[in-house]
Amino acid sequence: MLPVLFPQQLQFLCQRVEKGNSIELLIHSDIIKIMEEKYESEYEKMDNHSVEINISPRLPQFGLIIVGSQKFWLSVHRENGGLHGLIENSKTGAVKKARQLFNQHQAGSKVHKLVKKSE
Repeated sequence: MLPVLFPQQLQFLCQRVEKGNSIELLIHSDIIKIMEEKYESEYEKMDNHSVEINISPRLPQFGLIIVGSQKFWLSVHRENGGLHGLIENSKTGAVKKARQLFNQHQAGSKVHKLVKKSE
């Protein structure tokens, strides 16, 4: 769940999909346009792998990246999009609650169909 997208986060996600990990991505609706236009090669990598992108017009001001059932990172963002802080947690109960939070926000989102640009 990413209300903003830093190049480092996108690079991290691409590394994960290249290693065969499946990704569920919940992003703000404005970010998909930026991905399609400014990060075309990364966007296409996601199209070639097991990535589900959901878009939402409203997300909280924090990001949530869950890796399997083992750990998650919660990033807190400033109103201008800058990173304010980062929390990592690998406790089983906390990861379950993070998954519940993700699912709660995903329920109000729309699935985005990855589309390659025509050449």
